[in-house]
Amino acid sequence: MVASSAGTDAEGSSRHLRVDCPPLGCDLRALALLTDLVLHVSPWGWIPADKDARATFVDLIKVSLAVAGGLGAAVALVVAYRRQRHLEVDDAGKRSRYVGAAQQLGDPEAAVRMAGAYAMAHLADEWPEQRQQCRVWGPWCVVLISASTYSAPTCAYRGWSIDPTSVESTSFTIQRVYPTGERGQHTETRVYSGRSGEREVRRTLTRIITDHLGPTSAVSWAELRLDLTGATLVDATFTAAHIGKGSTMTRAHFVGTTSFRKAAFSLGVVFDGAVFSGYAEFGAARFSGDVDFDRARFSGDAEFSAARFSGDAEFSAAFSGYASFNGARFSEDAGFEGAVFFEHAEFGAARFSGGAEFYHANFHRSASFARAKFSGGSGWIGARLPSRKVFEECAQPPASEALDEAGYDDEPDPSG
Repeated sequence: MVASSAGTDAEGSSRHLRVDCPPLGCDLRALALLTDLVLHVSPWGWIPADKDARATFVDLIKVSLAVAGGLGAAVALVVAYRRQRHLEVDDAGKRSRYVGAAQQLGDPEAAVRMAGAYAMAHLADEWPEQRQQCRVWGPWCVVLISASTYSAPTCAYRGWSIDPTSVESTSFTIQRVYPTGERGQHTETRVYSGRSGEREVRRTLTRIITDHLGPTSAVSWAELRLDLTGATLVDATFTAAHIGKGSTMTRAHFVGTTSFRKAAFSLGVVFDGAVFSGYAEFGAARFSGDVDFDRARFSGDAEFSAARFSGDAEFSAAFSGYASFNGARFSEDAGFEGAVFFEHAEFGAARFSGGAEFYHANFHRSASFARAKFSGGSGWIGARLPSRKVFEECAQPPASEALDEAGYDDEPDPSG
């Protein structure tokens, strides 16, 4: 009875499977049949008993699977095409926004330039592929960087020359004092004329950059190589910022108060020829690579207390104000060759684990090395200090023969 019923079902199934229909209709019917069989088949005998019906059933499974695979491939192609099209449209939209923001940055009105700065920042947040390139940084070169000093080949509008110190709306005069050798100096006077609102525009751009490097920034630019060569930054606050990839601020001009307190420089940084026109704060900063302050000029007080230098540190710089390296740690060589300290220099409790090179350094007023440790050797050839007494309270003073190579204001000149 069961076998007869199975045979009748198989025969009915055979008659049903041989129904003629157009190719597409057959494919759809086959797919529907396959679905029906999967959902309703009996676990005791789901393959038809009849040989012809079974063969047809297998063929339909093959056709159905092929159709399903073809439909899946077609859907995948459509999705990929739509995605690519969306990316192209989105990219074109971003490029259009870039052009608009760049034009705003070049506007003579300060308010429009600031709006362009924010527009460019939003674009950089949304366009990480172009964030490092000059596509995003380029127009800011117009406002931050002098065309004569910025040489990136893709920097937009680099032909528009702006003096990096023209930060005021009216003409003004800057007078600077530079060292010229053994206790000598000369004065240089320059007159500049800036654009209206330029200081506020520069302050806005500086704040945008520093906000994106802080620990609480929604979109971080810390992975970028920060290139501010020749830039003029106003009241820059890089407190606790993460600055990486060998950033450079060569010949940058920092106007007003500048803070890098507790900043972390991951792969070294270059401040070669940088100018700090106000108070400069680097207290508790971390320099994991080499740092270069050669030819830098500090017109105000310079604070490097508790800073950590894990690579070579070069400070062949001029300090016009108070200079503090109290508690600083130099794990590798510390180079102060030719450094000039016009006011008091403080190295209290500093640690020099590598070589400490003070060749031809000049301490014009006073200095202190109380509790400092020179454990890696030091050089003082041609250096000029107020007295040997500055080393009396050292926890580990330099070798006496090294100190004999320096000159002291309270001692007669052995050559004379």
